[in-house]
Amino acid sequence: MPKLVRSGRPPANPFTPSYGSDPVAFVGRETLIDDVLAGLENGPGDPNRSTVFTGPRGSGKTVLLRRIEQEARQIGWVPVAVAALPGMLDRIVERIRVEAAEFLAPPPRGRITSLTVQGTGIGREAIEAPLLSWQTRMGTLLDELAAHNVGLLITIDEIDPGLPELSTLGNDFQFFVGEKRQIAIVMAGLPTRVYQAFTARSTSFLRRSFHRQLEPLRLADAKAVLRQTVESSGRHITQGALTRAATAAHGLPFLVQLIGYHTWRQTANDTITADDVTAGVDAAEDDQREMLVETTLREVSPTDLAFLRAMAQDDGESVLRDIAARMGVTSQYAGTYRLRLIRQGLITPRGRGRIVFALPFLKEWLRDEGRIG
Repeated sequence: MPKLVRSGRPPANPFTPSYGSDPVAFVGRETLIDDVLAGLENGPGDPNRSTVFTGPRGSGKTVLLRRIEQEARQIGWVPVAVAALPGMLDRIVERIRVEAAEFLAPPPRGRITSLTVQGTGIGREAIEAPLLSWQTRMGTLLDELAAHNVGLLITIDEIDPGLPELSTLGNDFQFFVGEKRQIAIVMAGLPTRVYQAFTARSTSFLRRSFHRQLEPLRLADAKAVLRQTVESSGRHITQGALTRAATAAHGLPFLVQLIGYHTWRQTANDTITADDVTAGVDAAEDDQREMLVETTLREVSPTDLAFLRAMAQDDGESVLRDIAARMGVTSQYAGTYRLRLIRQGLITPRGRGRIVFALPFLKEWLRDEGRIG
């Protein structure tokens, strides 16, 4: 890793390569946000009110959800954010009571059962809430919000097809849509998990949601993010440095932030140069391999990994029949794993039978000593 420059007191690093952190500049996903907001404003029944975003790690799913929440709040909706974990439904109710407290009647806390005139205390008995279904509890909260002409947006990150509560949520959401309630759900997850949820009978409601895949940022958008972030803290970046950094990010929003973060640390000067970017990219590659590549590969099967290793032997595009030959299997058998890896966001098709790696530095990781063959 390059030696960092410690001289001077540069401004605080404006890049945020951490989970879900809101970046200084948000570029390239405006159409996706506009579609969801249009659905909120259009009314009950708009298909954008049930949207699922998919993309590999680092594609900006969580950041996109946070931005949609911010924009929804601006047009009078109450956003509630949860992760797809056990207890999700109860957390949704809890978050509604926090985020929409100004519109809701406070829940009952207890009742006075005795009063001592010459004593020192008041007897209070806790009221035990009746065991109501989630649909009933939500219906009451939606009634209270409707009285103030306020809609409810629920965002769910990291979809887990094995979570039973996801099925309950879907079934009850469809009921609320039928009642023309002002409610919307926007979800996000890794491609494989979303695909599993689409095909599972218990979460079949997702098949009726709008499915939006997060494509890589265009080079111009990556440049815009880098330039705006650098300039927000009073520095400048040369055109050559900007192109080098944006190209190295391969359209991955997380990598844009990671490269920007390490590049910023290389100099205390007002202007960031191509040499600074070169050093920053080298540092970012080390973190990228550990934070994204290795984490992702822990979730693939041994045969998936064998397919990727066989594919990594090609310098450019790979051909399915060549991969099958290296694996010692038929093209039909290899094709099954090709489809699996496409759904996981690890490889991308390039015409009939041809594929390339979709995750930056994955090929390089596999080509390191001892990882191929």
